[in-house]
This record gives sequence, C-alpha cells and structure tokens, in this order.
Amino acid sequence: MIRPIHLATACTALWGSSMHAETANPARLATGDLVLKSHSYDSKADRFIPVDAAQENACFTVIGLQGRFLVTELVSGHYAPAWMEAAAEIGHRDEWMGNDEFYTANHPDAAPFELTRGLFTTVAACPS
Repeated sequence: MIRPIHLATACTALWGSSMHAETANPARLATGDLVLKSHSYDSKADRFIPVDAAQENACFTVIGLQGRFLVTELVSGHYAPAWMEAAAEIGHRDEWMGNDEFYTANHPDAAPFELTRGLFTTVAACPS
C-alpha cells in the first residue's frame, strides 16, 4: 500500500507539481488550443472533481494568458455553471484566474496556472 505522503511525492515526480492524480493530463493552455472544462476544484476536500452535466461538453479555445488570467472563448457545447444566470452563448469569453486564493491556501508553492491547468483538458477537436 502506498502511503498518502508517498503518493503525493510520486505525483510530484511524475507530473512536476503538487497536482492530484485526477489531473494527470493537465491542459497546455497555449494560445489557439481547444480545451474542455473537465474538472472543478473542491477547496474543502482539496481535490479536482469531474464537472457536472451543465459543463461537460463545453469546449473553449484559448485566447491567451493575460497577467494572472487565462482568457477563453466558448466555441461549442453547453456551458451553464451554477453561478451564471443563463447558459453562455457561443462566443462567450471568460477569464479564469491562474490560481485562486482557495487553491493557493492549500498549495502555497503552486506553479503559475496550476489550478487552471487542472480544470481543463486539451483536445484535438471539440465533441460533436
């Protein structure tokens, strides 16, 4: 049995950060990349969890990194997280903080955009 501290060390060795195994394939976040919103971050449990049905097919193109933010544009799918009053329309632009205060409270040595890379998965094409 692998002890938790050894698992964290193994994850760091394999993926180069303190990210959890659920995000073993974090997004590159390069300008022009297509990304799916694949996870949300649960700060109380300190883990990435799969997104709910209201976000699972949301496909974005990466517009770029601007300071501490990732800028994306919705190109296909349904994106209606609980905090939005209505579903986003195609072309909706959003800014995602690289690492928010909840993530950095749990991961003070996190690499820039570590949280955001864990929220998305890079894809070759958006789901149809």
